[in-house]
Amino acid sequence: MTNICLKIKTNPFVVCSYQRLWGSVGWGSFSILSGFLIDKFSEGSTTKNYAIGFYIMAVVLLLDMVVSSRLKYSQTKMSSNIIRDVGKIFKSFRVIVFFLWCVTVGLGTAMIWNFLFWHLENLAVQQVACSFDSSMKTLQGLMMFVQCFFGEVPFFFLSGRLLKKIGHINAMNLVLIGFAVRFFLYSLLTNPW
Repeated sequence: MTNICLKIKTNPFVVCSYQRLWGSVGWGSFSILSGFLIDKFSEGSTTKNYAIGFYIMAVVLLLDMVVSSRLKYSQTKMSSNIIRDVGKIFKSFRVIVFFLWCVTVGLGTAMIWNFLFWHLENLAVQQVACSFDSSMKTLQGLMMFVQCFFGEVPFFFLSGRLLKKIGHINAMNLVLIGFAVRFFLYSLLTNPW
């Protein structure tokens, strides 16, 4: 996913938002497809065969390289001293607090991306009465699908109005509260499904 904002006769932030939107659509779609195919190609085996996931990634990466090589963009004016300019930004207490909020949200996201699937697989192992192992990757892909299509994508459309209505400070507070609730609910899970 590229963060280059194309020069089109529209607001560049809108173009960047659309790029991120379609990145989420692709992520959600290919997550559930990859999870399902990994489970299908692993049937009858004691270990998961992730090869199909790597093949899908290779094809999509190749297509991405072809499309990216044809993009035309222009470089915006570069700063003569980036460190000095960043230092000017961090003289504001509000910017420092916002930066720390963003780091905290990033840490929360990293916790989910790195440990949620591990947690679910541990829960599945504890459920000795039923075997969830045969469909675990499908479940994980389904979770990414739900996160993308029922979480991220709708908020790409609502975020502008929401930020105008409640402001970025209250929006960041809601994000942190959302992470707290999400982590608490994950701690209550007993069944991966």
